[in-house]
Amino acid sequence: MRELGRKGIYSQAQFEQIMPYGWSASERVRRLAYTLGMGQFERGIDEGRALYGAVERRIGDAAHFDGDGDLPLHVITLAKHRDDLVSILHDADVDEWPDNNWDDAEDDDA
Repeated sequence: MRELGRKGIYSQAQFEQIMPYGWSASERVRRLAYTLGMGQFERGIDEGRALYGAVERRIGDAAHFDGDGDLPLHVITLAKHRDDLVSILHDADVDEWPDNNWDDAEDDDA
């Protein structure tokens, strides 16, 4: 859904309607949402929509991330960006990323 929207297959109105369906709710993104106090989310398309809704309530239309959906959140939680994520969470006065030494190889959503 996300990629079809990014490629301009949908009109702008349609794109805005399907955007919540483009969120995958991967393990790391769900962890980030939990760390940021947005709640507990499970795996699945309905949870992706719920996660999108939680992010949209926090940041409004910026939750579209210019059509990238949850990809920026997924990328920032990769091990190679861990220092950046920890810095962002520190600046936001949020607890440190859980299991800061978590190895991406152990994540089946990588």
